[in-house]
Amino acid sequence: MSKKNKIVNKIMPIIAIVIISASFASSVFAYDGGNKNNTQNENKIISTQFHNKQNRKNKKTNTTRENRRNKKIEQYKEIQTAIDNKDYNAWKIAISQKDTKKNKELLAVINETNFKRYTEAKILAQNGDRTEFNKLKIELGLNDNRK
Repeated sequence: MSKKNKIVNKIMPIIAIVIISASFASSVFAYDGGNKNNTQNENKIISTQFHNKQNRKNKKTNTTRENRRNKKIEQYKEIQTAIDNKDYNAWKIAISQKDTKKNKELLAVINETNFKRYTEAKILAQNGDRTEFNKLKIELGLNDNRK
């Protein structure tokens, strides 16, 4: 027997054992109670349920954000309309709707008597006349330290 044949004869049983072991192992791991696709289908269902839940949550969050944003825009428009119309009562109602420290301070300082000066200050600020605006703020007692 040649040297080559001796090597092949030694290697062949090892190769056969590896092939048999591999096929046996794959059939054992692939068996899932008779339905190969069962686990895959369950994973797809779970994944779909998770993504659907996330999508619903994202839509709800986006809707909530959108509602808050729309509410802020609406409040701003109401305040701006009251200032443009120099309507103290409408301004007071619009400012009262948002309970913030700044709004509480405004309501404590601005009254029906000095509201006209306040509207003049706001209009000056919107037109970019910061010097005159700052003078009116000090006059009204609204001089906060913010820039």
